[in-house]
Amino acid sequence: MNKQTRTLVVLAVLVVVCLGGYFALKGWNQAQEEAEHTYLAQIADVNHIAFDKDGQALAFTWDGTDTWTYDGDGAFPVDGDDLDAIAQLFESLEAQKVIDEPEELSSYGLDEPQRTVTAEGESGSVTILLGDTVDSYTYAMVEGEEGRVYTIPSDLFDKTDCTLLQLGEPQQLPSLKEENVEAVTLTKGEQTVSLTKSARTETIETGENDEEGNPVTEEVTEYTWYLDGAELPQDSQAVDDLLSALAQLSFTECLAYQSAQEELEAMGLAGTDTLTLNVTYGDGQTLKLLCGILTGEESESVYAMEEGSDMVHALSNSTADNLASLLEADWTAVPETED
Repeated sequence: MNKQTRTLVVLAVLVVVCLGGYFALKGWNQAQEEAEHTYLAQIADVNHIAFDKDGQALAFTWDGTDTWTYDGDGAFPVDGDDLDAIAQLFESLEAQKVIDEPEELSSYGLDEPQRTVTAEGESGSVTILLGDTVDSYTYAMVEGEEGRVYTIPSDLFDKTDCTLLQLGEPQQLPSLKEENVEAVTLTKGEQTVSLTKSARTETIETGENDEEGNPVTEEVTEYTWYLDGAELPQDSQAVDDLLSALAQLSFTECLAYQSAQEELEAMGLAGTDTLTLNVTYGDGQTLKLLCGILTGEESESVYAMEEGSDMVHALSNSTADNLASLLEADWTAVPETED
């Protein structure tokens, strides 16, 4: 072996040694980095969540497919997205800081925890005690683990800072458009307005021809509305206002559940002053909506519910006002046209 060959061999050996050292150091650094992460929980299959809010204990169970259920009442409509968000936090609940020698627990608000949150899954369970929240983090402890305090992102505290009603999913009202609405009745006190609709479909020529020179046709449906049996103008402004209000019907939040009769009366949902909307739509389906008073002095919503439902919702006050104003409307009036 000549001198040049020996030099190349030595260089090759040095390269191998350096590469080996590099990857060994990289692996060690990665292991150290992973070891520095501390997790309060790593549960990827959470199927039960329980926490307390202002003395009210709330617990929810996942059915394993697509539904969360409130343990206290299986009929309560739970917003699954909110529970999913809480469950996801437990998949990797990492500490921002570990305090191995904490001061008195009262220094962190953990002598009397503000909230206790439990998550369970097939891979384990954990109960987290939450104390004071400062800026974007919360002091926390793991139940059963003495002498150690953590700081964690405030997400867990924020997402469980809610009542049962705030976790309720508002009822979805049907889509009401002129083509699927058949009849409407508005009632408040002694005032009543009843409308019905008829439809006439005809085939007309569009003025165009197809590739073979034949006239292109299309079906056009014309709707006629009647007030107490009397035909209304095709361009009745009140009919347009009614259809606009129906299209905007939407509950925004849950306000009360299984209310007593006196509570419904206080919300304006029982009695002669209740605005009642009856709609027949689709294939004979019906919607009976009750609209009450404002939810607050400066509120932009009113209490509302579907008759027979256990849930009271919030409905836009402007929508309710528009419906109520139709009780006084001139249904024969049409928009003014410019000369």
